[in-house]
Amino acid sequence: MTRSLLRHIGLAITLFGILAPTLASAQTSIPDRYPNLGAGARPLGMGSAFITMPGSDINGQFYNPASADDFHQDWEFEVMDIFGQADSKSYSVFKDLRNMAKDISNSSTTNGKVSAFQTFFNQHVGQFVEIDSRIIPYAMRRKHFTGTVIAEANTVLSMRNPAFPNIQMKGTGDGGIFLSTAWELFEGFQAGVAAKALYRMNIDTTVTTADIIAQSKLQNIIGLKQWNKGIGGGADIGAKYTLPIWDSWAPVLGAVWQDIGDTRFKAFKSQNGGTPSRIKQSVTTAIGVHPELADFRLHIEFSASQLNQDMDFLLKTHGGVELECPRLGIFKLSLRTGVNQGYPTGGATLDFEHVKLTLLAYGEEAGLVKREKGIYHYGAELNFPF
Repeated sequence: MTRSLLRHIGLAITLFGILAPTLASAQTSIPDRYPNLGAGARPLGMGSAFITMPGSDINGQFYNPASADDFHQDWEFEVMDIFGQADSKSYSVFKDLRNMAKDISNSSTTNGKVSAFQTFFNQHVGQFVEIDSRIIPYAMRRKHFTGTVIAEANTVLSMRNPAFPNIQMKGTGDGGIFLSTAWELFEGFQAGVAAKALYRMNIDTTVTTADIIAQSKLQNIIGLKQWNKGIGGGADIGAKYTLPIWDSWAPVLGAVWQDIGDTRFKAFKSQNGGTPSRIKQSVTTAIGVHPELADFRLHIEFSASQLNQDMDFLLKTHGGVELECPRLGIFKLSLRTGVNQGYPTGGATLDFEHVKLTLLAYGEEAGLVKREKGIYHYGAELNFPF
């Protein structure tokens, strides 16, 4: 499992510098991710329903900054949180993509280049694949405050038009600092704010046969110089309110406004690249219950994300359940399941106090409308809290 995960992360990082075609004129129809930054194995296993969850680890800050008020007074730290995920077909598709790139580079004729491109397309027509990798080299937190250094990459390929050979490619890489603070303003009501400073590089384009013909060198199509690069910053605000009823169930309402006014970037001067794409603002609301059952802790949440965006409501829906079991000797087990955009999710965590391993499987909608194209991802996260 570890070897497979590292192989996927390596491919994502390597291909991050490859998937940058520049001469195609059209953007892709590949949907944006939610949340755009910091999605981890634990919340994804719960269907991305994480707005009302108590702050207890590295994940809460990326979903609702109000979770910073839940931590203990003592400082906690994490080093080298490593997360990777991919769908079942991504390894073979990205491997063939690298081989196609070599064949195009080695071909001295236009027919040879076109043949390599069309062979790859015909092998994978109808497929949509995605690889994610995330590294958090350092994070710290205590009550009222979190600070995190994060770097992540996401690469998507879509070959879904058999009548018109083309490869849609969408790649994004973000790196920077994420800070959040939160306070209880009155009994049961917690409010928080987060700020992020990011370096971004991205591409969102469609490659056609004409683009392959127009270039004498593959580097002119896939070179990193063609990526959009820049720096920018954004902010989130969020709140949680523990209702003064049904104390044993601990019901909580939550709301968050992420990337207020869109997180925007200023482009670096580049020969070909432009301004990186903005991160669209998103409004999410949620309701959850978090009862304690003897030595067990149960979390149930339902949320609706991207309420300000025009999309099918099913694509905005998330629901999840997590069961935290009591510690058994040297480890603690947590199990979770959920529904994300109408597709099932699940996961588990083995917590050895200073080492955590989380496994993940989840589905999501790859299309722009409900039930257009579902894909399933599998991943793992390893982190070291102390």
